[in-house]
Amino acid sequence: MSLHRDQVDAWQFEQSFLDSDPQHLPAEHVRRRLIDALALWRGPAYADFTGEAWAAPEISRLDELWCAARERLAAASLALGQVPEALTNLELVLDRSPLRESVWQLLVLALYRGDRQGDALAAVRRARRTLARELGVEPGPGLRRLEADVLAQSPALWDDAHTLSAFAPSAAPTSVRPKEAAPSTDPFLGRSAELERLLAAAELARRSAAQVALVEGHTGTGKTRLVMEFANRLRADGWFVAVGRCDAEEGAPAGLPWAAVIDELHHLHPDEFEQPLEAIFATGHRDPGQGADPILERFRRHRRIGAFLHEVAASAPVLVVVDDLHRADGETLAILNRVVLDLAADPILFVCIQHSGEGSVSHAIRRLLPVIKTRLELGGLPLDDVAALLRTTSSREPSDDELLAINRWTGGNAFFVRQIGSLLDTLQPGTTLSSVPVGVRDVVRHRLARLPTDARALLTTLAVIGMETDVDLLLALDDVPATSQFEAVERALLAGLLIEPRPGRVAFVHGIVREAITTDISNIRRSHLHARIGQAMEAAHPEDASAIAYHYARSANVPLLRRAIGYSRTAAEQTESRFAFREAAALWRQATDCLEAVGDGDPRDRLEIAMRFVRATAWGGEAAHAREIRERALRDAEALEDADLTARLIVSYDVPSLWVNQEYGTVDQPTVDIIERTLAELPHRTSALRCQLLTCLALELEWTGLDRGRQAAALAVTMARELDEPLLLCKAIEALFRQSYLPGQLDFRFTLAEELLGLARKHRFLTAEVVAHLMMTECASARGCFRVADEHHAETRRLSEKYQLPSPLAVSSWYDGLRHLVHGRFREAADAYRVAAELSARTRLWEVDEAWVLGTTISLAMQQDQMAGILELMEGAFAKWPVMGREVYAQSLLAAGQPEAARRIAEELPPVPQEASFLLTSVWRAITGLRLDDRRRIEWAYKALEPYLDEVAAADTAVVAHGPVAQIAGDLALWLGLRADAVGHYRHALAVAERAESPYWIAAARTALATLEA
Repeated sequence: MSLHRDQVDAWQFEQSFLDSDPQHLPAEHVRRRLIDALALWRGPAYADFTGEAWAAPEISRLDELWCAARERLAAASLALGQVPEALTNLELVLDRSPLRESVWQLLVLALYRGDRQGDALAAVRRARRTLARELGVEPGPGLRRLEADVLAQSPALWDDAHTLSAFAPSAAPTSVRPKEAAPSTDPFLGRSAELERLLAAAELARRSAAQVALVEGHTGTGKTRLVMEFANRLRADGWFVAVGRCDAEEGAPAGLPWAAVIDELHHLHPDEFEQPLEAIFATGHRDPGQGADPILERFRRHRRIGAFLHEVAASAPVLVVVDDLHRADGETLAILNRVVLDLAADPILFVCIQHSGEGSVSHAIRRLLPVIKTRLELGGLPLDDVAALLRTTSSREPSDDELLAINRWTGGNAFFVRQIGSLLDTLQPGTTLSSVPVGVRDVVRHRLARLPTDARALLTTLAVIGMETDVDLLLALDDVPATSQFEAVERALLAGLLIEPRPGRVAFVHGIVREAITTDISNIRRSHLHARIGQAMEAAHPEDASAIAYHYARSANVPLLRRAIGYSRTAAEQTESRFAFREAAALWRQATDCLEAVGDGDPRDRLEIAMRFVRATAWGGEAAHAREIRERALRDAEALEDADLTARLIVSYDVPSLWVNQEYGTVDQPTVDIIERTLAELPHRTSALRCQLLTCLALELEWTGLDRGRQAAALAVTMARELDEPLLLCKAIEALFRQSYLPGQLDFRFTLAEELLGLARKHRFLTAEVVAHLMMTECASARGCFRVADEHHAETRRLSEKYQLPSPLAVSSWYDGLRHLVHGRFREAADAYRVAAELSARTRLWEVDEAWVLGTTISLAMQQDQMAGILELMEGAFAKWPVMGREVYAQSLLAAGQPEAARRIAEELPPVPQEASFLLTSVWRAITGLRLDDRRRIEWAYKALEPYLDEVAAADTAVVAHGPVAQIAGDLALWLGLRADAVGHYRHALAVAERAESPYWIAAARTALATLEA
């Protein structure tokens, strides 16, 4: 069905808004049109479809237009002196969208012009509180200037310029279609369709909301050339444009591309936008194990970047280009994810450039894939464009055969074609094309060989520095005269191998040029160059600790390696202060490697660095590696016989206990012994360090089932309460929870989880809050209260996605499989577990392949009578976990037709440790007993399961479930001849199944009861 625009009120409204351009119409006309347009609204947009996923983006877009229209109407009313009408519309907008600084500015101005100076200043205070609470930022310079003008009663507050500037940003967009361009020596060829798609994305971003575009292609296909052409078109049409490269310089600090973006935007209008770099990227050490939650602080830092971009976008549309995304560090990607989601309603276009085939990048931007509306994959240029490109780079006209050969060699790769063209002009007359190298790197080498020695030396040095650098760094190289350096730079520029991206900087024209150079540098020469570059950087940019450390660490020069240790430490502390823990861990590793290379120094300094290395690695998500580092360092610490130092090293492994601690079912006895000895050597008084040690001991003993672990956890909780240290108490509660998987302790675990949740919310400990929700999910699942469990599961996911926490997100994903098991949907459960396993593997969760994947595989097979199909897998489980594995291996042997072998395996009945897997192992033992008619097992299991009769079997894992424990107890009682007890158990099972709202379990309980009654 085809509808005219006048037949759809949403279309009429949007067109009226676009037609009410305050830059081209008098204020009275703008006001009249907007009043008519807003009258078309008779309630929320798409009110009948608010829960539908397809409607959400359009609802958001129309709501954004509604706010923009109200803001524009208020500005027009204010320009006409109708203050009450302006105030009404501004308050309506702020009710919906309280973070719009432009609306706050209009409100302050309207109140002042209404002779309400006090209320105007109160509005500034409201805005300041709102921005601080929601974003952790101060108001922008516009609102601050307005506050100062109100305080000074400036006559400028009555100027029309104030009103016009307030609503000009909402003006209807001008076209971003290409204008006529002057002829170019570097023509833009073969990408017209791709350029049109990017221009269309820009149109959408300007008119409605933020857009994300992804440009992919192999090296040399012209990705950056396309995007820079596009950026130039937008810049000419009044857009703010900023570019962040992810491979600009080796050893660059984490998140540097965003520093470049913010710096570039600031310098476009230094008087309008405050310099935010110091506030956003300020350094200064903060220990991630103390004080504010580092995850929350990192989130706030990212939102400050978003707040700055929001402020810039209020003045003009913004294009942000992130080049070479495949080389981005984790912090750069985390910021990208955050600002894209936070600025969904702003006129901003993000364009990301990456190499094709970079699978890791697809994972890195996985969260953005749903919002990437424009995705371009560049291939080679067509033959006609190859010919045109050759004509711009070479005066030699190739024959048709030569053109076909060049096209075949290059595959239409634009960079390769340019290099071939540049090389053709250097060949002697009469030279055949067969003498031209056929590989792009060989072509580059051929061109390099024709340069003077000083130019080649310069390019070699620059290649070791990175893709680009400041000219003043090249001039700081002590063994080359400045005049020679300038001449060498100019020769490389004329040869087309370098470009000047902005004043004072030079860069390789393409990464292939740098790669061709670096592959030919010997290790000896490379080390010498690193030493020279590091010394030049230290002289020119002594504040750039990260880059200086990078080059000194690769110098193979012992005095410089010693300096690298200090610079690496400084850079690591700066990076930790930005909460980029993975990048900080790499710097601590670099310091450690330099210490080993030097081979001397104070062993205590070595251990201090090891502590920081352990903590950064753990907080960066590499828990297993962090333990390995700590264990190696503990051996060195013991030799020093310093209890305080050893204790601080032990507690440096500081990770949330619920999702990563150690390999399932094992205990690191040497570490346990060291902790016990250290506790004995420390003063026996209440202290934070002793409390932390007790917490570590409880977690180390998690899988033993020993009373010592529970005693340590309980003592740690008591000590934390005495110290009145909320953060220590949170960690001690986590440990006590892990030590409380005992019969009849479900209510106690619930109490611990509730206390942790209250503490976390009160003190804004985000990580502890997520852990508490995971705990509550476990406890509610064990009870069969799945509606409650669903609520906590949803909150875990919400917080994990909002704050970009991959580990708890992966842990919580296993719960999705459990929910399918509750309803007997085994195929869907298997699919959900497969997704959870993939997510957990990407997150590198501890032992996920051997523990959770194996556990879910066993549960699915056991509940579907398919144990024969996993016999080989169960043999391995028995070898790794003799107690739990014995039960499932016996079942698999029996199912595979080997009853005698099954009974031989089941001859032993080892004790089951009372730890987190006690209930699951007991359930599996009960099922093994029933299938083997093994009285010992049945009697043991019947007694062991008695305290759990009101729970769901194994659901305390929040991973698997085997139905009501009472159902299994009924089967055991029936086998034992306890018919009346069996009836009672089945009735109890029915009650639990009804509480769990599981038709599958309800049917099983009713069938068992009906069979007995019959």
